[in-house]
Amino acid sequence: MAKMAKKELTAKVEKYIELQAQIKALTEEADALKDALKKETAATESRTLIVDNHTLSLVERTRSSISVKEFTAAHPRLAAKFTKVTSYDVFTVK
Repeated sequence: MAKMAKKELTAKVEKYIELQAQIKALTEEADALKDALKKETAATESRTLIVDNHTLSLVERTRSSISVKEFTAAHPRLAAKFTKVTSYDVFTVK
């Protein structure tokens, strides 16, 4: 197992936190731009805009899903039979 010096670990944690803050800020900025572009696109009859060599389109899609909670309440034995439990690691920095 690799071991870093405490100073190096501290620097990496601080850099990680800084990068995560930058990612958050950039994501918020990108989301705001996306919302503005979606609003402009939605305002057109065709829900499509051509801006220079970019085509913006807004398409409605549907999907079906099963409510696991309701299915389990209605059919507990079937739900238990088809339930798959998986384990995973969660990494956090506070």
